[in-house]
Amino acid sequence: MMIRSYNDAIKAFNVRGPVRSSAWGNNERPLDKTYKHKKLIQHEGHFDVVFHKTVMARFYKPVVCDMNVEHERRLYLGHSSLTSRKFMWDVLGHFGQLGGMHGIPDGMVAPVYNKYFGREGDVYFSADLMFMDGKLDVSRSKHTPHYRTISSKEDKLKRADVLRRMDVYINLAVLRMPDFEAEASLSRRLGRPFGGEGYVHEYAQAMRPMMADNPIEGTDDVESFFHMCQMAYNTIASKRGMEQPDFEMGGWGGSNADPISKLKNPITTDEFRRAIIERIYKYAGVKQGSKRVEIPQFPQRKDYPRTNVSL
Repeated sequence: MMIRSYNDAIKAFNVRGPVRSSAWGNNERPLDKTYKHKKLIQHEGHFDVVFHKTVMARFYKPVVCDMNVEHERRLYLGHSSLTSRKFMWDVLGHFGQLGGMHGIPDGMVAPVYNKYFGREGDVYFSADLMFMDGKLDVSRSKHTPHYRTISSKEDKLKRADVLRRMDVYINLAVLRMPDFEAEASLSRRLGRPFGGEGYVHEYAQAMRPMMADNPIEGTDDVESFFHMCQMAYNTIASKRGMEQPDFEMGGWGGSNADPISKLKNPITTDEFRRAIIERIYKYAGVKQGSKRVEIPQFPQRKDYPRTNVSL
């Protein structure tokens, strides 16, 4: 049985009935057979939904206040482990967000983050929600503050300085684009959604002396930089091949893949340059902005960033 409110908790508590065991209190009910790590506990005025020894949700008894409006307070705590997330979904009906739950307007994001912001007695929580006649009152509710990072003026100046120092190498790489095309190796690993070469420490090490005030780069540093450029070209080509229905990508490592000349949409110099610059920013440590801006509480889904959210 899914528990999303105080009334749901009462029903679950009464349906199960007490457990005939000294290990269980009269105010406790199991939520899965008689396993102690998943249980519902009745207190004076509220219910706690417990996973192992952590209170994952608390539902207070509704109170009728002014103008006969029913007020119900619900507390939630998020957790990132796979077992906790499964419990949240199976029992509490959420997977880190309460959007879509009855009483929460369509299109609203009501997150239950892994980081708590408040405490009620010995219980920590990351969402403190007030429902008025079954509808969420955002003016009396709150969740863990969340932020996105944006680029400050200093961040932009740092990137400009990095580009100034690497401009010669970028131009040289673009001139060598036919060589990268001839050596291109396409693969499903690079072409799949979110695929790529990841973070290569060797590239970061090679770029440090290349960006110094008095460059002292060696042959190995330059070769590592060009290897990074080759990977940038391979990634663009692989993603383009995956998007083209009649392009054969071959095996996972790229064996038996069609030649790059079969791509209907060739890679342009501007695309290649952007890919190189993006990697230079990453390995120079200037890709991410440093200025944190708070996202409004309970934003609309269309205004909620899909990435770049920090707590």
